[in-house]
Amino acid sequence: MAIIYMTTYILILTDYQADILPYIIAISVSMMIIAGVVWYMISRISRDNNIKTQLQLSKLRADMYENNIINSNKQIEEMSKVKHDINNQLACIDELIVNNNSDEAHKICEELMEKMRTIYTPINTENPILNAVLNVELEKAKNNNIDFKIDINDDLFEFKNNTDLISLIGNLCDNSIEYLSKCSEQTRKMDLSINKHNHYKIISCKNRIVSSVLQNNPNLDTDKSDKTNHGKGLSIVKDIAKKYNGNIEYQENEGYLIITVVLDNTNLPKNP
Repeated sequence: MAIIYMTTYILILTDYQADILPYIIAISVSMMIIAGVVWYMISRISRDNNIKTQLQLSKLRADMYENNIINSNKQIEEMSKVKHDINNQLACIDELIVNNNSDEAHKICEELMEKMRTIYTPINTENPILNAVLNVELEKAKNNNIDFKIDINDDLFEFKNNTDLISLIGNLCDNSIEYLSKCSEQTRKMDLSINKHNHYKIISCKNRIVSSVLQNNPNLDTDKSDKTNHGKGLSIVKDIAKKYNGNIEYQENEGYLIITVVLDNTNLPKNP
């Protein structure tokens, strides 16, 4: 349209001189061809960028599945070792109790309980993506000596082919793990729950919040100034919640920071 207006304006200024008309037409056609080529290149670049993004997301999923399989196999192997060893441990404890050596039996029980705490049961729902992301987060929590409890009452299967699930769960958990890794070990506790109520999905992640005083005395109450390490990645979570006509809520209760994401199930992507 700009080219047409400019051509008409030039013709008006030159009082419609016929001898310059071929030049104007040639310039106009050339500019239109250039505009068409630019438009085509932009569309190609956009398509190539989209393909590149999809490949990166595919690689992310592949890496996550690989980590999930490796970590799950590792935990299964650890559980097998503990199960194999537990019979001997119980027999030893029984013998110590019979001989009234309760202190030594108690010591062995503590060692056995400590060994059990280092092992988690891999998550196994009907949603393979949810399994992968949760098992990866469980491994991260374990490596940081964080007591991580998970309660799943809905497998978020609507997200089966959607990378939003990875971003949502991953950022919620990573936010808590990053914060707790800087706290004293006795306060490293977090919980994740996934529930469904009517047509809403409710995903809640909570973790202990501590101050320098609370680290020395866990019985003290906390205040909201402890949240300086929170917020990273939450902007992504907000965008995902908004995308599905949901919202994100923050609450502090009994020394825990609770972040709850509510999604409208009617706006979740449907399975193919």
